[in-house]
Amino acid sequence: MVNRDWESRDTKTVRTKPKPEKTDWFLDNLPENAEILDFGAGIGRWASLLAAKRPDITIDALDERAGALEKHYVRIPQITDLIECKFEDYHADKQYDGIWARSSLIQLPEDKLPLVFEELANSLKHGGVLEFNFMAPSGLNNQENYHPQEKEKMVAFVNAAGLDVEQIIDETGVAYGPKQIELPTYIIRARKPL
Repeated sequence: MVNRDWESRDTKTVRTKPKPEKTDWFLDNLPENAEILDFGAGIGRWASLLAAKRPDITIDALDERAGALEKHYVRIPQITDLIECKFEDYHADKQYDGIWARSSLIQLPEDKLPLVFEELANSLKHGGVLEFNFMAPSGLNNQENYHPQEKEKMVAFVNAAGLDVEQIIDETGVAYGPKQIELPTYIIRARKPL
């Protein structure tokens, strides 16, 4: 059964709450007092969960509408910086122990991904981790604002950026629009070599 008790204040679209166990690998692979980048922070639903599970971390929240969403971030004291820019315009000016990019990279067309992965890799400290998810191609590839990609292509982009893929997890995700649709998705967990 889908837990539908979280509602986006911006779109009035009901979404599922993040599941705490989905953050375990990421958080377990961070050092104490880690600095992380929530790449595509939205209203902070993942940042809130990450901060609750690891109060020692600090989080920079990046979103295309970070300024407009600032009111949502004040409830998360670990957020130390708001970065407002389009995902494809992001340039590394700081290095992080981890980058959380769930439900953000999927919004970019394929031609933008190699440079974005390169910038994300440049933003990671050696030994730092990146976690992101993508919708796998299916019969429903025309979901608004989502660009499904083949797993093998994403692994190639990650490797070309100098990161090592440690895990790939197949799961079922949910796309929202006029109706909720379950779609095949996958999570990729990668690390920048020491």
